[in-house]
Amino acid sequence: MWITACLPGPWASTAGLTSRGLVEIDARTGFTERLTHAGGMASRPPDLRRNLLYVIIAEATSMGLSAMAESCGVSCDTLAWTAEWYFSEETLEAANAAIVNYHHQLPMPQSFGTGTLSSSDGQKFPVKGKSLTAAHVSDQHASFDTKVITSTSPESPYVLDGILGSQTDLLITEHATDTSGTWARSPSTAPGREPTSPPATRPPGTCSPAG
Repeated sequence: MWITACLPGPWASTAGLTSRGLVEIDARTGFTERLTHAGGMASRPPDLRRNLLYVIIAEATSMGLSAMAESCGVSCDTLAWTAEWYFSEETLEAANAAIVNYHHQLPMPQSFGTGTLSSSDGQKFPVKGKSLTAAHVSDQHASFDTKVITSTSPESPYVLDGILGSQTDLLITEHATDTSGTWARSPSTAPGREPTSPPATRPPGTCSPAG
């Protein structure tokens, strides 16, 4: 397989398995088609899908674009250009929604829940600055919203934004947080409803060893 063959020793096992999974998931969901050009360019070069998956693997494994470029023979400039023009909060949300929607209609997730109950919490990762990764998960075990927020900010606006701004087919009517086990009922979401807060702007991509 064209992605697996180029991964070096430290990443070969994990990233190789990841790449095979991504290729199959994309074949089923078409999530890479949701990663559209920020400038509206409609044409998609034959090697774009490959480069999109290279960028996803490089970022998800902390391999970085430079190391990926060195191991795969695709220039760092090409990967950085792909990351810059095709990866944004909006396109990543759309791609994730395609996966969640496919997962939602499968038989097994239906045995976990109806997709109307969700929960959210923040997770601290060791990075510079005070930040949390806030994630929303449905009762079907699908993550339908993830945001990086400052650890000093109130979480309630982000909780509501993750539910009301969801692009998925999930109709969340009940949500749980970790505030002493409080349960909050929310309006049903309408698929495609715009987020209540403006989308963040992705900083220009670089080719540093860290990404």
